[in-house]
Amino acid sequence: MNKEEKTKVIRTVRPYDEFFLLSKFALKQAGEQKEYLYYYCIVAIVFCAFSLEAYLNHIGEKSYNIWDPKDNRLSPDKKLTCISELKNLVIDKKKEPFSYFGTIFKYRDSIVHSRTETISNWQKIENNEIPDMPLLAWEKETTLEKAQKYCENTRDMIVFLSKEIEDEDFPLGAPSEAMWCSG
Repeated sequence: MNKEEKTKVIRTVRPYDEFFLLSKFALKQAGEQKEYLYYYCIVAIVFCAFSLEAYLNHIGEKSYNIWDPKDNRLSPDKKLTCISELKNLVIDKKKEPFSYFGTIFKYRDSIVHSRTETISNWQKIENNEIPDMPLLAWEKETTLEKAQKYCENTRDMIVFLSKEIEDEDFPLGAPSEAMWCSG
């Protein structure tokens, strides 16, 4: 008869890495499946924002104990400001990669807080052409080129922050790790 043995399993999950891998996957799919390009670009951009905020939470909670993980009142901008002030980091939001910081969260917020809207515009149409559909601001941002730029800059922001604050966890490429032992 086999004696059932209890095993303790511990797993560390790094959501910022999971989300970044998802954004890269969506970007790859956007390039390969043109009929779904628009939708994959939305996923890529939104998950870049999720990744970046999750990394700010990782730094704030792990390294500085700045905020309570359950307290979501701090905006991503406030989180970045807290971290940069504590570490005396110079972050220039007018230059890449941080010039994309505000834009990526504006895009995410437009998606998360979207509502049904009716929009219109005036267009000059010649020779019975089909008019261009009017677009919301976030729809205009949803292109493969912009999604690629968001992903590049998200990666660069996370790598910059991890180096500057000397984060011991590898910043990207290890979404989780597990270990177990028999008791």
